[in-house]
Amino acid sequence: TTTVRALSAAFFAGAAPAARVLVLACILETAHAALGVVPSSPLTCFLQWWGRENALFQIALAVPALRDEGHPAAAGMVLCWCLSEVIRYPWYAAGAANPAEGPPHWLTWLRYSAFVPLYPVGVACELSAIWAALPTLRRERLWSVQMPNAANFAFDYSVFISVMALLYPYLFWGQYSSLLRTRAKKLG
Repeated sequence: TTTVRALSAAFFAGAAPAARVLVLACILETAHAALGVVPSSPLTCFLQWWGRENALFQIALAVPALRDEGHPAAAGMVLCWCLSEVIRYPWYAAGAANPAEGPPHWLTWLRYSAFVPLYPVGVACELSAIWAALPTLRRERLWSVQMPNAANFAFDYSVFISVMALLYPYLFWGQYSSLLRTRAKKLG
């Protein structure tokens, strides 16, 4: 387990700088969907982006046990994201480069098959990271707003993210089943 933690820490430390930039840039997918550049739901794109942004910035990068101590969930979620995007974006590029024929069949198959294991593993890693972060989020009141303040408003991020974690399976199934239906259409 020490080796797993060391490998996880090394991978996360190496991948995190690029993941920061790429996760922030992925908000463009929401804009592309809203503008009709891609045939996707802007709400679905936004929720996907928000989930990754939250898991990376508010959870994995904010909690030392995940960021520095090699928790496998942090490395696992970033690895799943990387593997899925390194397939998905070339598929988009191949389709744009050859709009008459679209991407090659093998790339279409890979794009609509790789998510089958990657999506649930990535979600499991995100949930594991959230649960591992909860004690720190509660203790240090990260991302929380306490009263009294000028806005007379309180927000407990640890409660919010606990509720979101409980909703994850339902949100996951909605997105995953939609992807499975799209896979059936694309691959016949």
